[in-house]
Formats: sequence, structure tokens, C-alpha cells
Amino acid sequence: MIEVNSGSCCRHRQLHNGIHEFVFTQASREAVDEWFSCLLQTTAAAAPGTVTRCLVLSIAPDPLPVAYFFKRAQYWVRQAPPVRQTRVCFLHRSEFMYPHVKSFVRAWQLSYGNAVQFFAAGQRDEAERWLLAER
Repeated sequence: MIEVNSGSCCRHRQLHNGIHEFVFTQASREAVDEWFSCLLQTTAAAAPGTVTRCLVLSIAPDPLPVAYFFKRAQYWVRQAPPVRQTRVCFLHRSEFMYPHVKSFVRAWQLSYGNAVQFFAAGQRDEAERWLLAER
């Protein structure tokens, strides 16, 4: 594994298989800001025509601030490089899954090149297989 960026609230490293792993250690606005900042850098640095693959999980005891997460996601879609393909997989604990998250996912996938999927926390292998699939 290659360490890329270790924020105080969201750790980021690139795995040997090319997947960018993001681990939220806190459920705060600062953590969300760190993630989107790193995500913007990662997608901007990607070679044209490549797919940026992200595995996102939280070890924080509380859920992320969802409304703020949505707001930042909209900003990221506007600021991210115009030609990019991103596959994002969220590993979640069942008690943190919100019904309105599905609305966010539909909206995010409408922006060019994004695909998002959710897997239960114990399904990491399946999540990585989905990320590495050719679509």
C-alpha cells in the first residue's frame, strides 16, 4: 500500500491494485472537507481516459453529516475536471444507511462518468471486485 495523504479526519492511501482508499476517522464537516479536497486532487491528477476508483469507509462512531456531504458533493461535481470517470464504493454499517442517500447517488451518477455503489461493511472483497470491474 502506498500512503498518499493522511488527514486528521480522513485518511487516504492508494492500494497496490490502484484503488484509492479513504477512511473517515471522524464524522465531522472537517472530515467531509478533507475527503472532497483529496478526491478533487486525485481526480485532477488522473491520466486522461483512466478511471479513478475509490473505496470509502468510516470507522467513526457516528454517521457523517449527510446534508453537508450532499452540499460538498455538488460542489465537487462542478469543480472536478470536465473529463473524468470515477467509481466510488461506500462500505457502510447498516445503522448508518439513510433512505435519502439513494437520491444523492442517483444525482451524482447523472454527472459525467460517475458510478456509485454501496456495500455492507463486511463485503469489502465484493466492493473491490465491483470497483475493479470494467463497468
